[in-house]
Parts: sequence; structure tokens; C-alpha cells
Amino acid sequence: MGRQLAVVARHAYVARQMDAVEQATQLMLALPLSKQLESIARYYQALYRWRQGEVDNTCQFERAVEEVPVQYKARALQTIGLTYQRRGEIDGALPFFLAAGRAAANCDLLTLVESQEMIAVVRSMHGDHKQALADLEGLFPLVRAVGKYYPASYYEFLNSLAVELGEVGRLAEAEAACAIAVASPFAETHSNWSETHDTLAAKRESATPSVVAINRPTEAAPSRQAKPQRKPKRVTGFAFSCLARDKDFFQRSTVKIPAAAKIVLNAVNILARMLICIGPRAPPALF
Repeated sequence: MGRQLAVVARHAYVARQMDAVEQATQLMLALPLSKQLESIARYYQALYRWRQGEVDNTCQFERAVEEVPVQYKARALQTIGLTYQRRGEIDGALPFFLAAGRAAANCDLLTLVESQEMIAVVRSMHGDHKQALADLEGLFPLVRAVGKYYPASYYEFLNSLAVELGEVGRLAEAEAACAIAVASPFAETHSNWSETHDTLAAKRESATPSVVAINRPTEAAPSRQAKPQRKPKRVTGFAFSCLARDKDFFQRSTVKIPAAAKIVLNAVNILARMLICIGPRAPPALF
């Protein structure tokens, strides 16, 4: 039962359902548990208090690295990195994210995903948005696999992806990714997703060109004494100056696509690439 409650606490924490985390840890501590399971309960209890903003539990998380089982060490290292990030110490957080990724590589795919995502966030905060976006796009196949078991992590990733797409100017794709996150059942516990949505909307408005009326001076009437222009000769044929080769390609669309349609096509393109197996509104299936 203690192990099952630990799993419940894990899922509740990823979904930011902190009341469920507290209830699970209280039930665990009421049971006759082994020292390892008790250390796991204390770890989630410290997570609950930290998320509630009560105390900075960095020392407790550092102690948890020594006390919890191997599969929890990566999670504790990841959490220590998050405490540094919350204090604004980005460079201090990076070594813990790197260590968490190494520790999670063979035993905890969710923490591996979270650590790599936070490394991309650190890159972004240093202004390297192109590399941050490349890192996130390379991580997507693993995120989609993990998201089947932890749906909230999938939508959190989409939010991070939307932020970086917006930073490099790919607003249509950013809005498509963010729309999926804010429409998910986890949006209520992740207020930062709505903030991303509002930021992208502001960028869209600022990128829309304004219509400005310009007063032009009236053109002078043509002089009556001007000599009539000779009519151009009608062109009866057209020829290229050189023969077409296999490597040459010449094509022009005969239908003009409105700007609004281009935005929709771009959005459909990103949705098709990102959500081949997952519906745009329903969370990934659990099995």
C-alpha cells in the first residue's frame, strides 16, 4: 500500500494536484513503513510545502538524495535544480538538471524528459532560443511516449514548445501548441499556460501591420502638347534564352492564398506533425 500511495503522490505532483499529494503522504506516514518508503513520503511532503511556498526545502531535498531509493535520486536532483531556478539562480540550477538527466537515463524517463526540458529553458533564459527550440523538438518523441502515462507532462512540454516557437517568430505554430495545452483538463492548475497564451496573443497583435492613410498630392494633368507615345508591338511568342535542365525547376502558383488561410495551413501543419497519435483536445490515453 505504501508503494501504491507513492505512485499516487507522483501522479498528483506532476498534475499539480497538491492536495492529493498531501493526502497521499499523510496516509503513507500513518502506515508502518520501511525507512526507504518513509523517506519517500517525507520527500513528497517537502515537495508539497515547497510548492505551497511555505519554506525553501533545499536542505531536505539534498538529504533525500542520500536517503531515497535509486529511482528517486534523479527526482530529488531535479527538484534541487528547480529550487535554484525559483530563486533566480539559473547557472546554479543547470548542474542539478544535468545530474538529474544522467541519473534518470536508465530508470526514470519522466525525470529524464523534465531535466532535458529545463536545460532547454536555461538556454532560453540566456537568449539562445534557436538551440532551445531545437532541443525541445528533438525531445518530442520521448515526451509523447511518456505522456501516455503522465498526460500533464505532455501539456507542460507543449507550453514550453509554444514559448520557444513564439520567441523565434513562428507564431502560428506557437498558438497551435498553446491552444492544446490551455484546452486540457490540467490548465486550471498550470496558470503559466494561460500566461503563454496571452503573451502570444500580444505578439500577434503587435505583428499585425496598421493601416495608415497617406495624403498624396494631386498629380498634374498631362500636357496637351505632349507627343503621343508609340503603341508597343504585340508579343506573339516567348522563349527562354537557354534550354531547361534536370536541375532547373520553375513553378508559380496560379491561386493566391489569403494571409488568414496561410495561418490556418501553418497551424494544421504543426498539429499534423505533433499530434499524429493524440487528439487535439483529449489528453493522451493511459494504459
